[in-house]
Order: sequence, then C-alpha cells, then structure tokens
Amino acid sequence: CLLINAPTSDYSAEEADTVINYLDNGGNAIIIAGYTDESMENFSRILAAYGMELADGIVMESSSNYYQYPMYIIPNIENTEITSDLAEENANILIPQALGIVSTGSDDVTLTELLSSSSGAYAKRVVDGTISTYEKEDGDIDGPFAYAYLAEKETAESNDENDESDEESGEKSTGGRVILISAASLLDETINSTFPQISNLDFYMNCVAELCGDGDSENI
Repeated sequence: CLLINAPTSDYSAEEADTVINYLDNGGNAIIIAGYTDESMENFSRILAAYGMELADGIVMESSSNYYQYPMYIIPNIENTEITSDLAEENANILIPQALGIVSTGSDDVTLTELLSSSSGAYAKRVVDGTISTYEKEDGDIDGPFAYAYLAEKETAESNDENDESDEESGEKSTGGRVILISAASLLDETINSTFPQISNLDFYMNCVAELCGDGDSENI
C-alpha cells in the first residue's frame, strides 16, 4: 500500500505516471491532501485518474458541523464497511483546514463517501496566504463536499477476438483502490493529543486495515 501524506510540492509528470500505473495494475493507496499554494498539476492528475478533484479553497462548515471556528470541521461519518464502528458509536472526527473533494463522474470508478460535509458547506479561496472572513461571500464555492472517499476502479480485461467482450459478459477486473482524505490535520499530533476523545486515528487505522491489512485494524 502506498501512502502519499500531504505533499507540499508537485510530482513530476513521470512520477505521477508511475503512481497511476501502479494503481491501475491493482495497487492500493491512501492519499492525504493538504492545502498548499504550489501548483499541483501532476498530483491532481493522480486524483483525476480515480474520479476525484479538490475544490479550490479551504472549507467552512455550518454551525452543527464545526468546533469553535467554521474551518475546525467535524465531518459526518458515513455508515460504510470502513467506518461502521465509528458511525454506530457516534464518534467525532476533527479536521481543521480541510479541502473539499468533488466527484468528476468517471464511468470506470466507483466512489464511496466515507466522511462528508453538511449541505451548507462552502470553500473559500486563500488570497496572499490568508482568508479575510469566515462569512460566505460571492465567489465562494458551494458544497456539499466529501472529506474522504474510497475510489475503486474497474478495468476491462483484454480477450481473444472470438471471446465475448467484458462489457457484454459483465466481467471486469479490479484496478486500483484509493482512499483520499482531504485534511493533513487528520494525523496532526497536536490536535490528537489535545482532543483525546476524537477518533481521527481510529478512522485512519480503519483505512489502513482496509487497504493494507486484512480489514481488522486491531491487528495493525
């Protein structure tokens, strides 16, 4: 399993192609994205290959989904195989300065939302390193967004000319699996030690277990 942990400078085109090729041949990756003012064209190509892109700006949440400040986000935990234990116990995750993830609608990629925003969330662009106000303004990007997605790609296998095509037979082979998390703060040591009741690390270990283990985070 490949871990890409909040890069602050871009990949080269060759590096991005290497990652995409690894994934398309059945690889697994956990990708954590954090805010940077650097151009990230090739990193974005990796996400686009799995049906996702990042909204331009830092997300502000509605009142029921943040702690003290609108950018201190408490996301909704969706009830999935990866997150069911956290959803059932009404756990809380805290992710300051999160980015919004948007589906690009790729036909060969299935997206499963793991963490989501409220319907009232919006993303504010950073200008000269600052955000002038938390209030919603003209030009802000409307949500809702995902904060974490599981992306699974299906790739048609090649067959002999006399065989049925995979599309006709309904048989497909599995390409890569990617979990994209849009907040570098998920693993921030200060946040996790200051708020020991939050489940950031539990969520992360569930993701690791899903892609890198046997599905049981207790064994990792």
